[in-house]
Amino acid sequence: MENLINKKDVGFNLKIARLKAGLTQTAVAEKLGTTRATIYNWEKDPGGLGLDKFNTLAQLYGVSVSYFFGL
Repeated sequence: MENLINKKDVGFNLKIARLKAGLTQTAVAEKLGTTRATIYNWEKDPGGLGLDKFNTLAQLYGVSVSYFFGL
């Protein structure tokens, strides 16, 4: 069965949600206690993100987790 959700699309949606929230990668990194490079990597390849991180980002960006998956 073919994957219905593309990692690139999820990463793009992470980036768009961040931008719509008016946040830079650096600002998100500071709020989450990580580095800008980590946020960049999540937006390029979100495959390693757990549900807890998706929940945290959704709350920070003011969207639902399903938004990231195009649902």
